[in-house]
Amino acid sequence: RLRIKLWKITHLDLRFESIPQTLIREDGPKRILPVQLNSMSAFVARLPHSRSIEKSMKPLYSLGLGKCHPKDLYKTIRPMQNLRYLGLSYNSAENVGPSRKYDVNWKMERAYFKQIFNKALPKTLTSLEFGTQSSLSQTLIDKILQYIERRSNIKELGLPNEIYYVPGRHFIKSHHIPFLEKIRIPQFCGEGIIRSAKTARQLKSLKFPMITPEGSPRMIDIACLLKSNAASLNELEFLMNASPNPEIFSNLKSLKSLKSLDLTYLIAKPFTVEGLQQLNELIKDGGLLNSLSLTLSTSDDGLKHIAGGLRFQPALQSLNLDFSGSPYFTDASLKCLEENLGSLLALRNLGLNFWSCHRITNDGMKHIRNLLKKLKVLLSFKLTFPNLVDEGIKLVIEGIKYLSILEMVELNFYGSHVSEHLAVSLESTLKGIPSLNTCNINYC
Repeated sequence: RLRIKLWKITHLDLRFESIPQTLIREDGPKRILPVQLNSMSAFVARLPHSRSIEKSMKPLYSLGLGKCHPKDLYKTIRPMQNLRYLGLSYNSAENVGPSRKYDVNWKMERAYFKQIFNKALPKTLTSLEFGTQSSLSQTLIDKILQYIERRSNIKELGLPNEIYYVPGRHFIKSHHIPFLEKIRIPQFCGEGIIRSAKTARQLKSLKFPMITPEGSPRMIDIACLLKSNAASLNELEFLMNASPNPEIFSNLKSLKSLKSLDLTYLIAKPFTVEGLQQLNELIKDGGLLNSLSLTLSTSDDGLKHIAGGLRFQPALQSLNLDFSGSPYFTDASLKCLEENLGSLLALRNLGLNFWSCHRITNDGMKHIRNLLKKLKVLLSFKLTFPNLVDEGIKLVIEGIKYLSILEMVELNFYGSHVSEHLAVSLESTLKGIPSLNTCNINYC
């Protein structure tokens, strides 16, 4: 069935861990291959084998492939001459090692990817992305950077979180990639990737999946990278497991063209007063943002620093605040959000997460209701709040009634005790919003 209708497809994503066994058959109908790494290779390897399939692959310009052998990647990608985006889930450890013959396997991997880069990838390709759960060997990453250095058509590069270091092989070298516009840099990436990223002249998007205390020496390199692209950078994403760094914040304030900022701090302890003041200055004095996402642990007093800066972002259209690691929040925090977020009249997407904020009472939900009453033009609303009773959920429902053009809503009331009457009332309220097309409600 897939072969019959494949000629109509322009986007194809096969990045899944397992495949229905009915799709994975060898020549004999009785034998079914195991639904694991080999099955993905078998499935992908069959796609370009017939002439009709090869012709139908030509219009395809977006492709995502799951874990499979490099040999099958080469056979699959080669007929796609109009491909613009390629997303891969690949693990060097499964194809290179661990093994006593890792040296032979490494040479095999390098040879196949050399063929892929030299013969299979079309000149139309502008975006190459490896999944965050992938793991590439340092020699393969070096090959990728070397390929991008020769091909100015690649504008976007996404590298995985982990690097699989093959014993006895050289480290990643520095490459000249001035035409790159978007890059995702892996954790513990080494100097080669950082130096390569520094050569980008017009970097627009920069993503760091993880910066740990062990990676703190990299902070200086990151600060230099931000400084050298201050005029062009408009999208920035940090996932940190370390305390706020003053040098990073001082460089973030210089990014006047920044439109999207995502800061995630995984440390359990609350921000220091100094860190909160730096964050307030960043939000207040930085460029006008369209999108802001913050994940951190703080208190009622700490939230005042953050919320106070948000009032100076009138152009903000998307806001996501995750305070799931803030158990000391009280109703005063919700009142602070109501007072400061109510003035963001351009806001279209709002996400609030109060998981583990057990000191907030059901009566505090009146501040959520009042906030939604002020933000009547929301298109998307997400709220996570556990252990509520009918009184608190009823106040949320009253607030949702004001969102007349809402298109998507997600309500997570985990562990809440909801009466049947109130559940019917919520369903009736959502049905009364004609523009609503996506709804997700969780009670347990």
